[in-house]
Order: sequence, then structure tokens, then C-alpha cells
Amino acid sequence: MDKKASSSREKGSFMKKRDPRESLGARLLRALTDEELAALLDALFEPLDAKGLATLASRVDSGTTAILAGFHDGNSKKQKPIATRAKCEREWESAWERWGEVIAELGEEEGRYVDQENHWEAPCFSGDVFAESLDEVAKDILPLIDRVPWLWTEEKDLFRDALLEIKEGVDSYPEWMGEGECDLGPVMTTCFLKWEWCARSAKENGILELLERIRGTEDALMAISFDNEAFVEFFTSLPRGSQREIHDAMRKIGAAAQWQNRLSSSHSKWHRVQNTLLAHFDIKGYLEDCMVQLDNEWSYGLPLIEHLVKKHDLASADEVVKKTFASLLRFEYQDDKAWVPEEELILERLRYHSPSPDARIMKLLASATAIARERGNADRAAVLDLQKLMYRDAYRWDDISGAFRKFLVSSIGKPARILLSRWENMMAESSFGPLDGEGIDLDDTWVSWLIEAGIDEAKGREWFQTKVVQWLALLEGNSKRFKKSRSQIIALAGDLSYVTSIKTSHPRFANLARSEEVQGFKRCASARRAWLKKIGARSIVLPLIACVKWNARSLVPDPEHAHGSRYEEHAQWLRAVKEIDPDACRKVMDRWRIQHKRRRNLWDALKRAGLT
Repeated sequence: MDKKASSSREKGSFMKKRDPRESLGARLLRALTDEELAALLDALFEPLDAKGLATLASRVDSGTTAILAGFHDGNSKKQKPIATRAKCEREWESAWERWGEVIAELGEEEGRYVDQENHWEAPCFSGDVFAESLDEVAKDILPLIDRVPWLWTEEKDLFRDALLEIKEGVDSYPEWMGEGECDLGPVMTTCFLKWEWCARSAKENGILELLERIRGTEDALMAISFDNEAFVEFFTSLPRGSQREIHDAMRKIGAAAQWQNRLSSSHSKWHRVQNTLLAHFDIKGYLEDCMVQLDNEWSYGLPLIEHLVKKHDLASADEVVKKTFASLLRFEYQDDKAWVPEEELILERLRYHSPSPDARIMKLLASATAIARERGNADRAAVLDLQKLMYRDAYRWDDISGAFRKFLVSSIGKPARILLSRWENMMAESSFGPLDGEGIDLDDTWVSWLIEAGIDEAKGREWFQTKVVQWLALLEGNSKRFKKSRSQIIALAGDLSYVTSIKTSHPRFANLARSEEVQGFKRCASARRAWLKKIGARSIVLPLIACVKWNARSLVPDPEHAHGSRYEEHAQWLRAVKEIDPDACRKVMDRWRIQHKRRRNLWDALKRAGLT
């Protein structure tokens, strides 16, 4: 019993008048807290021997007798958590009451499961929020399933009916609120599968019935779907004997029309289950299936490569490596162009890669490297080592630059130079965003110069400082070019504010520059700042301020391109210009009074910023 219930019981014991016919146990239950009651029971049970326990057990029901025997077996370390049927049923009913509370809000157009980001947008059903709420209840239900075996036959359709009730509730939303899609959470998915398994697996032909029941439930639920990972995990974590039964049953039903797509599609959770079971019980069939699926799902190449390497069939393994890379990169790039490791970073082709490296891709790169080395292609192996290093973490500048210093003077110097240029471009785009439309080459930015200076000892800090100072001098007399280079200037000022005194001398400008940092690439910014500090960037602060002062008017965004008549950004940048060059600030405002005199929100923003 929880503390709230205990507290309510204590409160009731003071408010209710005691019934003289009430039992001692009932009176103690009301009078004591849970902790006090537990301490009393410990004191009562401690001196009981086997005879005393037998006498006590003869005075209570059989369920309580079983509990007493379980708790008094003399080996507390081996005791399993047990409870009477009545206790289990009470917890079960309590959890399902909470389930009902979650379901009750389905269909309400202004309920908890309706999402509307903006008032002008139509509201829609939020399946994610609903699934999360349902999973919270399912977390309490899942461990109880094993404790209510009498219900497996009495209410064998319990979860299926509950899911169909959910569909009915989702379907009750108006059509204009969307399709009513919902991906059930992993715990809810496991609850359903475990219940169906407990209710049917032990019957004759129960496995076939089970699979058909699950398939039929999927069809009935339509836009409501199970969690794929939890689905596969449930079946592939069953005891080995049960997995064998599932495997055999899938072979029997595989030819049926309603099962063909489920068991043949590489992206189907049913196929993933079947493929995993094939690996346990039919290795030949497993490898054949992996080869069939490879073009549509690249990860099926991994076990094929591993198998061929173990057989020492490196030529065939190399061919599968090529097919696996082709499958991986084809759908990312929407192109059949083969990937050439010496000419292109794998990161460039993986346009939607996760910030964290995919362990499967790391394994593929490692296998490709090992095969190339075993086949005597040391140069290809070295290139793949470089690719793997950059894929693992493209923002570990120190490690990557160390590798390039080594490979630029080796037999792979030419491809290393190509890959270095492409990595520099990637780091520049991570720093400034796309520059293609601004007529600026990514390999001719201050970030590229910074990397070159850090890798090439013949260049170093003086070369970098000279390049930046010359670039800033060119921008001083060319406002058009300055505007194209604005994102570079902002990024440089933001970085310098961390490693020099520019934040002290020009705080508004420094803070705004920091605020415009390209989102999502903080690790790239950290690497740049560490290298700027190491290379002695203080000497470029004064040239930077001089360049910005000369082009102060070009630093402020044009109100003409404001989004939604919001001008706070323009006001803050004008304050920064005033900090750098008050005369330039005045000239900008004089021009705006003519060009933008009707933009009332602009002048309100300037007034709030203290500029009028």
C-alpha cells in the first residue's frame, strides 16, 4: 500500500468511531502506518517455529497459507516476490482503471491528445503523446501478466479488444483532424504480444493461431501500428524451443497470400523476425535470404561479409562489400553512382546521418579495410582508415589532422589531398551554412585556411594570419563582397570572442555574433576556437574591427526582408553598429527614415532598443 493510502487510513482511524465488533486486525490496519504494521508483523513472526507457523496457517485461507510458507523457507535470498490471488487481482484492476482513464480522453477535440501549434492551424490527433501515456500504464501492467494466469483463458481476447477500443476512439476524431495514425510504444507492444503468447502458445497448433491472431489484429488496427523494435525483440528473446516453433510455423504460412509481403519485404518487422530465426535454425537459408534482401536493405550485407571472411573467400567478400556500400548509399544519394573512397567522403553521401556514428557502418568500414589489406591493397586500406576516422567523428580536428599529416606524404598523397579538401569544405559549411549561392568557394574560407595552417607546418600561424588580414583588407573597400562574406565575419567574430578580448571591447557585437552561430554544429565551433587559440588569433582582432567598422551599414539586416514584421534582430544589430561606429548608425537610421518610414513595428523595436 502506498503512502497516500496509508495516510488516508491513519486519518480515517481518528475520524471514525470504533465499532466494538470490529476485529483486532481491522483496528490495527486503521490505527497503524504501513511501516508500523510491518514492524509489528516482524516482531510477531520472529519467535515462531515450524509448529507455531503451522498453527497460524490453519487459521487463514489457503492463499495466505501459501504466502506464509514461501516467506518462511529459511533462505530469504532465494525467495521470489509472491502475492495472493486477491492481491494480484486488486493491482491488476487498479492498473486497468488507469488504462481506462487514458482511453477516456480519446475523441475529445480539445483533449490532451490533440495538438495545435498555432491558432491558425487545424488541430490534429497527437499519436505520440497518446502512446507515451499508454506506455506509462503498460509499465505497471506488463509485470503483472505472469501473476494472473487464470485470466489467460478467462479473458484471452483482453488486449486485442482493448486495442480495438483504442482504434474506435481514434476514429471518433473528425476527418479534418487527420488520418489518426499512432505508433504504439514498446511496452504496450510487448504487453499485447505477451498476453497473446500466454493465452495461445501452449495449445495444439497454438503457434499458428497466435501468428494469425497477431496478423489479423494488425489488419484491424490499420493506422495504429506496433513498435517494430519491441516486436522483433519479443520473438527473438523467447526460449530456443519456442523460437524453433515460430520458425517452423513461418515456413508453413510463408506461401499464403496474406503473408507473402510481410515475410518477403526487407523492411517488415515480420521478415526481421524470420531472418533472425533463420540465422539460428537454417544458416544456408539465412545467407540466401540476406543476399536476396541486400539491394533493398544494406545491413543484410554484414553477415554475408562475415561469413565469406571466415571461409577465407576474400574475393567474394570484396564483391559483397561493394554491393553493400552501393545499397547503403544509393537511397541516400538517389543515384546509382558508385562510391569511390579515394574521391568522396562517405559522410557526404550519408546526407542524413546521425550525429553519433552507426555501429553497423563502422563495422562495414572496418571489414572493408581489413579485406583490402588482406588482399594486398594497402593504399585502399589506408584510404578507408581515413574514411572511418572522419565518419566516426568529423569534428575531432586534432586526430584527423594528424592522420592527414601522415598520409599527405605517403603513397596515397593524391587521394589524401582530395579528401582533405572535401573535409575542409564540410567544416566550412558546418561553420557558415551553405555558401554556394553567394559565389564563394568553400575551400577559400578562413576555416579552410585555419585547417591548412594547422596541418601544413610550412604554413603555420604567420601564413594564416597574413591570409586573414589580406582578406579583411579586401572586404574593407567592397561592401558587396562584405555582404556575401557576412556569415564568415560573424562566425570569426563569435569565435574570437571566446579566445581574445573582443568581448570586452565590443560586447554587443560579440554577443550578437555568438547568437548567430550555426545551430547543430557546436562541436565544430569548439574545434575552431581551440585551433584559433593555438594559432594565436589575437593579431587579427584589430583588422577585423576595422573591416566591420568600414562596412558597419552592411552588417545590419535589411528590414525589407524581415519575417512577420518582426524587427528585434535589426534593432539589436543597429545597437552593435552604434557601439562600433556611432556615425554609421546615424546614417543607417537616416536612410531608414526615408525608405521604411511606414514600418511602425520597426520604429517601435528601435525605440525599445533605445535608438530613437
